[in-house]
Amino acid sequence: MRMEKTLVLYDRNTDYTKHFTDYVRNRSPLPFTVYSFSDFDTLLTFSRKRRIDILLSVPEETDHLKQIPAREFLYLTEQSGSSLHESRSIYRYQSGENILRELMQYLGSATDKNGFSAHGSTELITVFSPIGQSGKTRLALSLARELNKAHRTLYLSMEENSGLPALLNDQPLPDTGLSDLLYFYKQDKSSCGELLKKAVLHLHKIDMLLPCRSPGDLELFSSHDLKALIESLLDGSGYDYLVLDTDSITSRFQEILPISKHLFLPVRTDPGSLAKLHHFESCLGNQYLPEGITRLVVPPVAESAEITSLPLLLDGSLQKLSHALIDNIVKE
Repeated sequence: MRMEKTLVLYDRNTDYTKHFTDYVRNRSPLPFTVYSFSDFDTLLTFSRKRRIDILLSVPEETDHLKQIPAREFLYLTEQSGSSLHESRSIYRYQSGENILRELMQYLGSATDKNGFSAHGSTELITVFSPIGQSGKTRLALSLARELNKAHRTLYLSMEENSGLPALLNDQPLPDTGLSDLLYFYKQDKSSCGELLKKAVLHLHKIDMLLPCRSPGDLELFSSHDLKALIESLLDGSGYDYLVLDTDSITSRFQEILPISKHLFLPVRTDPGSLAKLHHFESCLGNQYLPEGITRLVVPPVAESAEITSLPLLLDGSLQKLSHALIDNIVKE
């Protein structure tokens, strides 16, 4: 599981980036892995494939770096005690030891800003498909249920029109869910952790959040906002795995796909579905699709089956498929 944070140094001074990187990499152990860049386009490509926890750069690059989806920004300043960016500044012309000490102090103080624990190691499992009726939700629910038997696992649906509440009609449901988490993440991040604890349901051996009450709740959030929320959950939800069930809106999830440890892409084999799949993969390419992508066909529900509750949706053939996938997940 992912334990270390990723620290990126971006500075056009190549000598500085080289000396800093060499110094840090010779120090161990440290709670982060360091990467350095002097070329912006290379940094931008890296940021689309790898999650950046802290980006260390110079104040002059602030506007330029708005394109980089880093979780935190720190600035190397020319003057000691500079008021620019206040507590986010680090004097660049001091010893490597002192710079590391300030970085460690910052990591130690950056806790609970979203109300979550600051030192999580949750792995993201995303189930996405551009093809409708591919068994995506059934697979995501089955993976969450089977994983939860031995590992703390949270199921989260970000579908605009999820049928999950209707399948839970045999259970009393709370008023809180993903809609509330999204709202408070935007308005008051400090309350999110407490809200998550109260909103998680444990039903049919699955830990889950109720999906959004209205499609409009998701439309208010950009793909960047949704990625930031997911990263906060990965850092501090306390779960081993987060299984994310999505709808087929590519633009909404294209920033989340690259940070997925495992991406499962249910497909159908008819010509129309395969054409959609080809178009999807050619549009996103390596820029947004992680290496660990698994394409698979989900066994269909029997035509005669009347699905009125969640357990009826998760049949034996799907359980076997989930076990085979989980074996590969847990081994890595």
